[in-house]
Amino acid sequence: MSWLLDTDVICQPAKLHGDVRVIAWLEEEQDRCYTSAVVIAQLAYWVRTKEGRQRQALQTWLTRLVDALQGRIHGSTCPSLTFGRIRKGCSTKPETACPLRTATSRRRRVGMG
Repeated sequence: MSWLLDTDVICQPAKLHGDVRVIAWLEEEQDRCYTSAVVIAQLAYWVRTKEGRQRQALQTWLTRLVDALQGRIHGSTCPSLTFGRIRKGCSTKPETACPLRTATSRRRRVGMG
């Protein structure tokens, strides 16, 4: 099985107090993990909100993440989705999940994480 990761899951290794269980799971499943261009855009925005050494460290982390996910970052073809209009409050619960993530997950036949 492959996994389509959302922002909260994929950023755990970069957080000061990231969830060690999630980080261990990511390391174990890294070759089966995918994400979307929207998630990468959200991470880039998060990095830009930081300053100094923290920002530099996060920029390095994000660059390495993108390199590691080579070929496993799915783009968006949703015409109404722009970086400035990313849905807030997307949930991982199937009944309330972000429609774009749900559709991408179903189309690619991957689990949502």
